[in-house]
Amino acid sequence: MEKLGEFLKSPSAKIRLQAIQGVFSHTGTNEGIKGIKILIPHILKLVNDENLEISTTSINVLINSCVDPNLCTSLSKSSTIDKVLKNLQVVDLKNNKIGKKNHKKEVIVSYIKANLMLLMNLTREETGCEKLLNSQIEQISNTQESNKNQKKKQNKNQKNTKKEKTTETKNKPGSVILQLIQKLFDPERLKEHKNQKKDSQKTLQEMSDVNVYLVNVLMNVTQTVTGRLLVIDFMRPAIKDLFLPYIMSKRSKVVVRQTIIGLIRNLCYEKDRHVVMANLILPYVMARLTTKEMIEVLDEEDYEKFPALFFQFMKQNRLKIETDHKCRKWLVECLVFLTGSRTGRDLLREIKVYYVLRELDEIEEEEDISEQIYQYVQIVNLDEIGGSTNKQVVPLDELKISKK
Repeated sequence: MEKLGEFLKSPSAKIRLQAIQGVFSHTGTNEGIKGIKILIPHILKLVNDENLEISTTSINVLINSCVDPNLCTSLSKSSTIDKVLKNLQVVDLKNNKIGKKNHKKEVIVSYIKANLMLLMNLTREETGCEKLLNSQIEQISNTQESNKNQKKKQNKNQKNTKKEKTTETKNKPGSVILQLIQKLFDPERLKEHKNQKKDSQKTLQEMSDVNVYLVNVLMNVTQTVTGRLLVIDFMRPAIKDLFLPYIMSKRSKVVVRQTIIGLIRNLCYEKDRHVVMANLILPYVMARLTTKEMIEVLDEEDYEKFPALFFQFMKQNRLKIETDHKCRKWLVECLVFLTGSRTGRDLLREIKVYYVLRELDEIEEEEDISEQIYQYVQIVNLDEIGGSTNKQVVPLDELKISKK
């Protein structure tokens, strides 16, 4: 292995490529991953290699290495995340370029996916989340301008340029994540969904892999208070227009629904934003925990205060109980998390969400989901009998995302 380290530093791209491919061949087993640990410093230097194949292979080595928890933690504390962000910084999807070089779109997409997958792995660690949220990397622009064009702009308006530079260097926590979403989220899908009519949900395209990876990164960083506030305060339109519709779409894959529901579940943990989150997600959550037949057996006074959008879904015959166990459990946990504040409990009680869960519990076969429903009922009833819910409802540890 030590000899491979010398080849990884070779000035010859051909030799570096052969060396990193040799390293990659050892990452299929735990023993192999242990053996390459001494090469990590050399591998990290190749993550930003100008040779795309070398860079991608290096990233794949690190992705596989994250199977080792200690190594993954070590990587999350290192410069790896900044290196990944630098790679994504030079991607220009609009003009099919990485840096100044033209590439086929499928090559660029594969490159983006590899970088995002590594970012996903590293942000499963709390240290990785903090590293990403506090990254001071230069602003990620949508297109890469040449140095000449940049100089021309600076000469034309030096004052404005100085102001822009000052703003860029004083990045607020999480600003790089907002830039990533703006840069990489598929614009065609974004445009298509914005132009859809309310009753044309069947035309919603399946979410692309790149978009799923981006939402996964968001799900991971919302393990932290900073991440949750960032997404709730600055990405509400995206949650409403781009993410939540996939919960209702008949074409959504389970992995897409798990990712989006996992994200909104984490967001519901933020007590100071419970009213905002409840108003945003309740129609979707409720629509995925009941059926039209289950609502029709209720008295009118039991459901008259349900959200207007919920009734719209009902008229469109879109009420359907989520079939995936994890998704269904997380949907119920969204409601449980919202009971963590007095304002959240008051709102849930006013809307009478209880009746949706009561009917669900009658047919629910999974014990862990029934337990969550029971917990919801107990907490909501505490206010009425003079109880207290000052303690946290669910341990924060349970917000951590399991490795896939």
